[in-house]
Amino acid sequence: MLFRSYYQDALKLAVEPAMKIVLVITVMRIAASSIQDSFYPVWLQQIGLPATQIGLLITVSSAIAAASSLWVAQVTRLMNPLWVLIWSSMGTVIFVAITPSLDSYMLLMIAACLRVFCMGVSQPLMLSILAEAAGAGFLARGAALRTTANRVAASVTPISMGAIAHAVGLGASFHIIGAILAGALFLVAFYVKTHPWTAEKAKE
Repeated sequence: MLFRSYYQDALKLAVEPAMKIVLVITVMRIAASSIQDSFYPVWLQQIGLPATQIGLLITVSSAIAAASSLWVAQVTRLMNPLWVLIWSSMGTVIFVAITPSLDSYMLLMIAACLRVFCMGVSQPLMLSILAEAAGAGFLARGAALRTTANRVAASVTPISMGAIAHAVGLGASFHIIGAILAGALFLVAFYVKTHPWTAEKAKE
């Protein structure tokens, strides 16, 4: 009965508007990261990039990711934190989805750096907004919901993209999955636009 109570409380928390926004954005971000971790290296090998250039892409982008979180305070002075989270999450999706359209190593490097910059900016915002949405008494359950959303996205995305790649080709699958994820984030943006109190709450 105790475990059932925990699950029920977690599910009640999941339907709260602010928490729903965080969970949807979590799924979209992790889905984009799953593409980056699985099919992205396969694509780079498929287009003939040598291992040294692939390694350099990963090394440089990792360095950018380490520094990008430092920009959160500056960016949120210019824009509401929830909107920064939405658009930076959109960046993580777009900059991996356009990979097959990039025809030079330099463009691949720029896209990789922009993607991890957006990821680095969105990560601390995701955690702080989740904490605000969950409230002090339910922070652990909010974190558990986010972790569950992470696992679901990380499990479903590679299988879905693999099926699409089998049907229409690997390059097209980047665009299709990217369009689905970006579309979901646009719906989140529309919801926040029509429910402005959610963005105001993220400032607190």
